[in-house]
Amino acid sequence: METLTRTPAQASFDAFAPHYDRFTAHHDYDAWLRTLEALLLRHGWRPGAVLDVACGTGRSSAPWLARGLRVTGCDVSDGMLAGARARLGPDVELLRRDMRALGRIGEFALVACLDDAVNYLGDAGDLREALAGMAANLAPGAPLLFDTNTLATYRSFFATATVVEEDDRVLVWNGREDSSFAAGASALATLDAFIRAADASWERERSEHVQRHFPPGTIAACARDAGLRVLAGHGLHLDGRLDEALDEDVHTKAVWVLAAA
Repeated sequence: METLTRTPAQASFDAFAPHYDRFTAHHDYDAWLRTLEALLLRHGWRPGAVLDVACGTGRSSAPWLARGLRVTGCDVSDGMLAGARARLGPDVELLRRDMRALGRIGEFALVACLDDAVNYLGDAGDLREALAGMAANLAPGAPLLFDTNTLATYRSFFATATVVEEDDRVLVWNGREDSSFAAGASALATLDAFIRAADASWERERSEHVQRHFPPGTIAACARDAGLRVLAGHGLHLDGRLDEALDEDVHTKAVWVLAAA
């Protein structure tokens, strides 16, 4: 499957890949997946093969594997896929795919797209294409699970600086937005990686991260156009607590469960 025109996200994550696991080291993926698994079971999920779209370095795939489920991962970034291969081993199928043009990969009991990956899509048209591609890989009755960043996140994490400091590198996330960020707008942040060289000098690598906020109404409309229906849109707190109702001014993420219409 040919990748569409190279996107800013592809360039961002090829550059970010060597630093991604260190920047996200505080994320507890096992706890995150326990929460999501319980949510899916509430919505009638029958565990089986998982398609992990935008699998990154495989941190979102590993907990499914630990549960004995077959996982297929795909990502647009060669650098992220290299990290996934190192983490998951040679027996897990990993594919280079642009989520806007997934094609038919197989029939899965769950299609998941986690860590606000869909927010890297440029607009509602891209979102419709991505959702349609994911829908085409669902087994009958299977759910589609994904999360999106909320207004609260774009007005906080995308409006402040975050620093991760280690002996051999310093990672600086610099959000370029502010508290007036508008619904449906595009957000920008930069990630500077300062890396200590062998001669003790420092080198800088920069990646830019552009995300689109998708309001709940846009999610529902794009889902409908892709032949899907929204089963639930839950609100997630920064500490991992999941609420039944989503409040974009309170929750840091929205967690969506969709199924065929």
